[in-house]
Amino acid sequence: MDAACSATETLSEAINAACSATETLSEAINATCSAKETLSEAINATCSAKETLSEAINAACSTTETSRATETSSEAINAACSTIETPSEDINAA
Repeated sequence: MDAACSATETLSEAINAACSATETLSEAINATCSAKETLSEAINATCSAKETLSEAINAACSTTETSRATETSSEAINAACSTIETPSEDINAA
């Protein structure tokens, strides 16, 4: 009877050890999944920041293009004014 009890106790200890190891493994898997999720969030944040930066660059380029167009228009207006001033000077000279 003592041998049977001893064997049962040993088996019980082995089962407890297996359960404990399974629990430790489960915790390690959960920690890995959590770390993967954190990494995924960091990657998403990086991509989002990159997209925001890209939008800012596009806006800056658009503003630059508008400035160039305005500058060109301004030059055309100045040229037209200059053309108008020339006949006025001719009239005044006459």
